[in-house]
Amino acid sequence: MCDQASQSLAQDVGVRLQAARRMVGLSVEAVSTQIGLPPKTIQAIEAGTVSIHLADLSAFARLYRRTPSHFLATSDDDWESVSVAEEIKRRVDELSLRDQKLLLGILTAMIDEADQQGPLASAGLSWAGRDSRPIIGC
Repeated sequence: MCDQASQSLAQDVGVRLQAARRMVGLSVEAVSTQIGLPPKTIQAIEAGTVSIHLADLSAFARLYRRTPSHFLATSDDDWESVSVAEEIKRRVDELSLRDQKLLLGILTAMIDEADQQGPLASAGLSWAGRDSRPIIGC
């Protein structure tokens, strides 16, 4: 049986995963191909109805260019960052295609420079297979 706190955390993590997926503009099918989980499993994780394993959370984090802790944070300040990202996406969508391409070029250069200075925290994680124990959920 799953306690209410675990179920609530699983739903919160699922909401954050879905928001991050949408922010990077990927479909469930594209994510499925990238990380090797069936689309139905991804949908269930995003809905908070199935458990997520550490290896899977790490794979999502790498794909979405976030740290695993981003999806686990529980403070209101952390949720605020999701709202800021959604506002940025809305404003970028309002730009002309030319300006979007220019902005993408600038951001890509910034990311490349940051990657040269040191790997992203989530990029350094590697896992040999999927652990059978869920870290979040029931």
